[in-house]
Amino acid sequence: MESIINVTITTSITSLIILSIKALLKNKISPKWQFSLWIIVALRLLVPVLPESNMSIFNAVPQIKNVEVSERALESIGSETRSYITGDIVVGEKDKEFILSNALVQNAVTIWIAGSIIMFIYITGTYFIYHRKTRKLIVLEGGGISSVLEECKRELGINHIIKVRMGGETPLLKGLFNPEIILPEGYTNKELKSVFTHELMHYKHKDILWNVISILLLCIYWYNPIMWFSFFQFRRDMEILCDYRVLEIYNNRKEYAEVLLKTALRKNKFLLCTTSMQNGEKDISKRIKYIAYFKKPKVFWSTIAAIVAIIITSICLTNPVGKAFNVANGLDYGKIYEHKTLYVGDASKVGNLTDKLYYGEYKKGFELQTDSKPYGATINYLIKPGELSQNGVLAVTDKMMKNAAIMFCLIDNVDEITFAFNDGSGIYRFPFNRKLFNEVFNKDIREYATSLQSFKNEFIPMIYKQNWNDVKVPIDNLKHDVKDKVEKNLKVIMSSPKSSSNPQDYIEAHHNEYHNILKMGEEALQYMLTVFESKEVKGIKAHIMMSLCIDLLGDRNNVKEGSYSSPDEWYEKLSPYTASKLPPFKYETSDKIEQMVYLAALEKYSAGKGNITHENTVTIVAPHIFGTYEDGNQLKIFTTVYYNGFKLYDKTLSQDGAGVVPAAIIYTKNNDGTYTFKKYVEAMDGTYFKRSIEDFCKPRSDIAKAIMNHYGNDEDLFRIMRSNLIKYLKDNKMEGIKIKENNGEIVTLT
Repeated sequence: MESIINVTITTSITSLIILSIKALLKNKISPKWQFSLWIIVALRLLVPVLPESNMSIFNAVPQIKNVEVSERALESIGSETRSYITGDIVVGEKDKEFILSNALVQNAVTIWIAGSIIMFIYITGTYFIYHRKTRKLIVLEGGGISSVLEECKRELGINHIIKVRMGGETPLLKGLFNPEIILPEGYTNKELKSVFTHELMHYKHKDILWNVISILLLCIYWYNPIMWFSFFQFRRDMEILCDYRVLEIYNNRKEYAEVLLKTALRKNKFLLCTTSMQNGEKDISKRIKYIAYFKKPKVFWSTIAAIVAIIITSICLTNPVGKAFNVANGLDYGKIYEHKTLYVGDASKVGNLTDKLYYGEYKKGFELQTDSKPYGATINYLIKPGELSQNGVLAVTDKMMKNAAIMFCLIDNVDEITFAFNDGSGIYRFPFNRKLFNEVFNKDIREYATSLQSFKNEFIPMIYKQNWNDVKVPIDNLKHDVKDKVEKNLKVIMSSPKSSSNPQDYIEAHHNEYHNILKMGEEALQYMLTVFESKEVKGIKAHIMMSLCIDLLGDRNNVKEGSYSSPDEWYEKLSPYTASKLPPFKYETSDKIEQMVYLAALEKYSAGKGNITHENTVTIVAPHIFGTYEDGNQLKIFTTVYYNGFKLYDKTLSQDGAGVVPAAIIYTKNNDGTYTFKKYVEAMDGTYFKRSIEDFCKPRSDIAKAIMNHYGNDEDLFRIMRSNLIKYLKDNKMEGIKIKENNGEIVTLT
């Protein structure tokens, strides 16, 4: 809809400019130039993509943008500052764009389409009624009238067969492919020469085709009065141009004018579908005056007309610079800006934003810190060994700096951003903070996000001009110092109690240091396994490291307890399980609403999205549905969804990411009664949790209250989850499967 509105604005302005030029020059320029200027309007209407130019007159014209307006955002409009607010994006009045809400757009689209269809049916219906009526008229063959027609055709170089039917109310030409001249009675052979020359001139210059194109465009832009006025001016200019062409070869101007006057007294109800000598008494009088004072235009005015046409083309057939969403430097900044948000807790926008930045093809999920300040986001990437590195080392790159700058600009409350690259042997972490980038730009970079214009035309060029090599970035690269950190903690663990020979006594005496190593995850595991491979560790240290490795391996550990007598023997038997590839979870029910919830939730939380990142993980969902609300063709389903990822190592399941999230799932109802998924709106984190639920539940405050009361008392979700998991295992004939619970207990499921 925004495209239609913007085209309406640009074509209306173009038409007004052309009408003004025509009124100013009047009879100074030839009818050929007068008519040719309408080609500019046609191109403006028909060509979807035009080049950008600083000369475009539309640089000064506001841009219409269609966005969704959230109720929460609308409530946040202050009394002192008037703004248009789109979701979490605030666009000040000073910006050169106007915002249309989805509801307004949907209603306008419906009215526009209905009007276009009604008008098209009316015009085509009217024409076919008239066509059937004229088919009954007698075709003239031979005789004096036919000889006059053939003489006129020879003079104009026309060889196509053109029938003449006697009848009707006024002379006209009809038929795009099989042209016919409808000729009323009462014309002498001498007058017929003027009539036939005029109508054949229309045929020669394909005026019927231009007529059809103009009518189709009028059906599309029927709501615009400027297009109606321009249409009738276009038709008048077509007739004047036809007169001009006739007078170039027809010497008797007086006789031609008399025929026009005689024709003007007749009626014609079908002007939209035909070309005719008659186009109203008022216009006929103007045409007769034009004929009486007919002169070929001077070369000077023809030159002026050519210059004017070039200028109008330059300013009207180009688009404004910066109004289109540009793709440059490998990024689509328009699409990126769409995901601007006030809150780092808005997982949907943060996720979509990072998908569209550099390294998006390597992204494997993200983590958000929203419980307390500093608010942060960690973006995880999975790369191949040696990929993106130089001389075996992955260092800070310009692309990382640009990604961080864009995120700090567009995510209003984020304080820290970390990019974590996993190459299989360890993780490179690159943390950044907002203060660093504010210092680089000497201002709060969020100020560049007040409008797309400012973001794209000011901020983006600055991040590409910046020499990022001069910016000192504090890096906590875990991969490179993992050895030092593990050894430092091991040294503390082994420091006491020296009187004991039991490794467990050392671990219990230094609980914090032991868990410090566990928190380092895969990096610590890979380092310690490398140490075992080198056979350089013995004694108490080897036992402590073996215990750490067993805890870190979890369900991947294939060595059964009691089957080894030393750390070396344990390591020799170790062949870590890999996660089995599991079929997707499917849920089928006769309850249509429940089925729609399951489909949307599985798509939302499937492996590879959110905090479920492992490719061999199956996602199981368990919803509690609180109710629905219908608004027009929109269906909102209010639910809380418990989702959990499961990996299978041998015969044991382990959990890989989980969450319990209230949400509104929105579907659009189609004309055939089916539904199409539109949006999944999650509750926000932290202090915005309750408010966000109230927002997406409006006007059902009772449901919002029920969701809040249920949250934290959701044992039913865990029962549904366990039931769905067991059914999934049985449906896929997976017998003897156990699960390791969060408390460490092993439970048999099938």
